[in-house]
Amino acid sequence: MFVFIPIAAIKSYFSRLINSFGWKYVAIIICIYGLNQGVGEAVLFTAQRYYYFDVLKTSAKRYTQISGFTNIPWQIKAMYGMLSDSVSIYGLRRTPYCIGAGILGTISALFLWLLGAGVNLSSILLVFANLSIASPDVMIDATAAEKAKIHPKLTADLQALCWGSLYFCSFFAEMATGLLVDPKVLGPQHLFGVFIITSCANLLPSSFGWLGEKRLEQQRRYAALSETEQDTTLSVGINPLHNSAQSSQTSTTIITTATNSTQISKHINEKDKQIRKLIFFAAVSTCSASVAIGLVQMFYSGPDSTAVEGGITVALGSVLALALYYILYRVSPPLAGTAVYIFLSGAFQPLTDVIFDWSHDDGEKKWKL
Repeated sequence: MFVFIPIAAIKSYFSRLINSFGWKYVAIIICIYGLNQGVGEAVLFTAQRYYYFDVLKTSAKRYTQISGFTNIPWQIKAMYGMLSDSVSIYGLRRTPYCIGAGILGTISALFLWLLGAGVNLSSILLVFANLSIASPDVMIDATAAEKAKIHPKLTADLQALCWGSLYFCSFFAEMATGLLVDPKVLGPQHLFGVFIITSCANLLPSSFGWLGEKRLEQQRRYAALSETEQDTTLSVGINPLHNSAQSSQTSTTIITTATNSTQISKHINEKDKQIRKLIFFAAVSTCSASVAIGLVQMFYSGPDSTAVEGGITVALGSVLALALYYILYRVSPPLAGTAVYIFLSGAFQPLTDVIFDWSHDDGEKKWKL
């Protein structure tokens, strides 16, 4: 009996989502979050580490610099949302960006798998590969937010589908990649070939229009139709049998209310514009600092490079933290504190990858216990 309870609950859960959003949208969330990101991250990151250490014989120090550069697409995720909101392609704001990301991921994985590459070329290809995972994630988040406005009661269900797909797939993918990266099975270079499959998990459903996105012309037409229906309802709502005095008073009340509503709306719009400008400036500042740090770590090879890179990283990070707090405090003090806390915790928290890098280091002296 207890075995069938979870199955019935899961079936009911998916039925709610499919009835509200359609099976194609539910499927593309699983494909992008589960396969493209969950499996894709496990495959790409594992192949990347072993390729640099075991094939290219990269030192731990150099790999850290390369990793900072290849992770730039994850640091500028805010730009993807702003770009897709501002620039539509053939009347679509999300689907073309998902398709483009899938193409980039497939091509970069194909080059890494079949041809291999040196440090510099492989780093550039890995930037494109990371971009193919990071940007569709933002597009799905945007569509989920839009659909949550239509079905607010299903917001938690949508979030559970996204994150559940990600961690369910990544759990099994992490175990599988540990076996596949063995040179006797596939090896790190051939493991990049598996990334082609995960990129296609985004590319194909997006190309088939599973996001269900409507073109902007259709959205404007529906919005105009909705406004016309509201105007018609307002006109019908005024009883024509009222006497002239009552009609005049009713008209005056409607006009006054409309005027007050317009003034309030303008005030809200102005405040909303200011908030959007502040958030835009904060996002651009964060992305610019991340790109600058990544480029310095990757390409600076002057004297005392470690000290210079570390100094620039700490200086830019400190300035950015203060700037973010100042900017976001004007939007919301709790938001400012939360953002800076997340930023600083990520900056100071030790990474477990350091242990892996140290143990696979080639050519540098290791500590003896």
